[in-house]
Amino acid sequence: MTYVIIKGMAGRSDMFPSTCHVSVEQFYSSNMQKNQAVQNDVCLARRLQDNEEEERLRLTHQLQQLEEEDCEYARMIQEELRRSDEEAQRREEGDE
Repeated sequence: MTYVIIKGMAGRSDMFPSTCHVSVEQFYSSNMQKNQAVQNDVCLARRLQDNEEEERLRLTHQLQQLEEEDCEYARMIQEELRRSDEEAQRREEGDE
């Protein structure tokens, strides 16, 4: 039978049979399982964080591309409007 030693309130050590408490082996095994679960959770959290960072970078790049395209479309529209205005002015001058 395995015994667990517990320090008593009066400063003495009392011995209790392990059947009354969790055995040292069970405690150790449980502690190792908890530690492994925490390590697995940390690995998973890092992987998720890396995935989120990759997604953030991808979306940032995509947003920059859309902004560049918007600027190019705005420039093209502005140029087309300028040409239309110049053509309208030439027609007005020709009609006079």
